[in-house]
Amino acid sequence: MKKALKIWMLALIMFLCLSVLCACDSDPYRGRRPTDQKNTEWVCEEYQMSFEVNDEGRVKNAVLNINDTERTFDLLWEGVPNPIMPDVIVFDPQDLEGDSSLFSGDCKFARKYFEITVTNDPYGFFPEGCTLRFERVE
Repeated sequence: MKKALKIWMLALIMFLCLSVLCACDSDPYRGRRPTDQKNTEWVCEEYQMSFEVNDEGRVKNAVLNINDTERTFDLLWEGVPNPIMPDVIVFDPQDLEGDSSLFSGDCKFARKYFEITVTNDPYGFFPEGCTLRFERVE
């Protein structure tokens, strides 16, 4: 009888733990990504990149200047930190049929800036392992 009670208690504890873990908010970046901060402008002066976030949280007027050539871009954020996938993919919105990824990387977020450490750059836009720091324009 005691053994059966212990098994039931263990099962109940495991069920409660699982319930709590599944109910947790699994997005630690919520509210910290630039697209969560509406009506803002972000600039990376070192690499001549900038974009705006409109009142709907969408990226607008995103421009990347490489070798005196202006390219538009958009950002795709990964929702949950994952050691296999990058935190952000920067892609060309005009090239949706081919591999539109311009580069991707891991992010570090703060309220007034964020950094992308480039982990995949198929076009060689940036030095290996470079960090792009975007400041929020006040």
